[in-house]
Amino acid sequence: MSIKFPSSGRDEATIRSEIKLIQDYIKQNLTGTLSGKPDIYPHQLAIDILAQISTVNPNNSGIHTRETTNPLAKGRTSPWDTTRQLERELIGMLANLYNLPDEELDGYVTSGATEGNLAGLWIGRNLLLGDVSDESGLRPSMPIAVIAARTAHYSVRKVCNLLGLGEGYWRKCPKCGHSHEFVSASDGSGLHLVDVDDNFAIDLYAFEQRLRELSVLGVRHVLVIGTVGTTITGSVDPIKDMCAVLRLANERYGIKSHFHVDAAFGGLVVPFIKGSSDTNSQPSMDWSEWPEVATLCVDWHKMGLVPYGAGTFLCRKNLLTHVQRPVAYSMTGIDTTVVGSRSGAMAAACWAVVQMMGYEGFQEMVSHCMTLAERLRQALENLPEIELLPPASVNLVAFRFLDKASSASQAREILARHRIYPDWLSRHGSDCPMEIFPIYLMPHVTTEEVEHFVADLLTTFRLE
Repeated sequence: MSIKFPSSGRDEATIRSEIKLIQDYIKQNLTGTLSGKPDIYPHQLAIDILAQISTVNPNNSGIHTRETTNPLAKGRTSPWDTTRQLERELIGMLANLYNLPDEELDGYVTSGATEGNLAGLWIGRNLLLGDVSDESGLRPSMPIAVIAARTAHYSVRKVCNLLGLGEGYWRKCPKCGHSHEFVSASDGSGLHLVDVDDNFAIDLYAFEQRLRELSVLGVRHVLVIGTVGTTITGSVDPIKDMCAVLRLANERYGIKSHFHVDAAFGGLVVPFIKGSSDTNSQPSMDWSEWPEVATLCVDWHKMGLVPYGAGTFLCRKNLLTHVQRPVAYSMTGIDTTVVGSRSGAMAAACWAVVQMMGYEGFQEMVSHCMTLAERLRQALENLPEIELLPPASVNLVAFRFLDKASSASQAREILARHRIYPDWLSRHGSDCPMEIFPIYLMPHVTTEEVEHFVADLLTTFRLE
């Protein structure tokens, strides 16, 4: 298909009509509200604020949670300071939610957690390598390992590639045909994906063992990623225990680390889950208990009711100096972000949702989602050809078909109509993976829709 740049403009009404057809098509083909992805219906307030503030096009470039250090920008003011103030308040509210004083955190609004993961590892890489030692801009050459669980988001590999850290590769299994054995560089550098436990969270013994193996190879610098709410299973890595393992690795092996937490999904779920009688099984988002955690990211376009793409990156004070660049012509005089120019309208939309919902509103929303997840689990337990994965710590239900499920093909057709597609995952690199179907119970889903989905699925199974 050959597409040419138009030589002259077209009628605006015609263009609007064509876009309206696209909008209508998408609406008509959104079959069902349960989904295999954490998609939401954004709140109308967020949509309106985003559109309203976009008309004046504020640019929130730079970081606004700290004073600029570039003397060239001293005394500069801008009408955009208004949306930058909203961004400061948003970062402060998240600091409060995660139980840290706002003066201990910096941060900014991102396009989402992939950018947040990039920012976290970018800072960590530069911090571990140290400052540029000469005018060439070259940094000291030393191996840096990156450790995450097998369940970590795929963007971790992308970030390792972008930062030149080494992303490893998946080796194809001659038995099952899937690439489930992850191979890292022989010198210990680059990405290492370690095994997970029965709940699909990082296995602490495997984590500690990998650190010990890296120390034998001479690796003394490690970037670590923990996940709060994995994409496929909804598992939450034991962040507090991982901190303890890293302290021990520093004492025993002299390993220095930078710990980044990917809370893209769980960051706006876990803090609002009402406490249960079993406090040991309850996940936590208390950053004051995570002394080794340096950076964290969260998404607003998942459980934050804001349109794509919106997220927030948070880090401890002074860490941003490891990635900052002077920008003399800008209002702040400095930039320490991945993308540079950023929409102030998106910061306003996120701020508005928090102000509208408050803690109680988010807690009520999360409670609704978790109740639906439990209802779905109970219904699926009655299906003889389905095996449920362990209960997730977020509003997600994951299952697999048993090996001899005669009705699986018909059930897959129903799942596909709901945009629920499988992924492949194994707990250990030596194990052939399972075909896993994740189902997200998002805020717009109703009890009736869950019951209708289950009834639809029931038609494919021969129940006695």
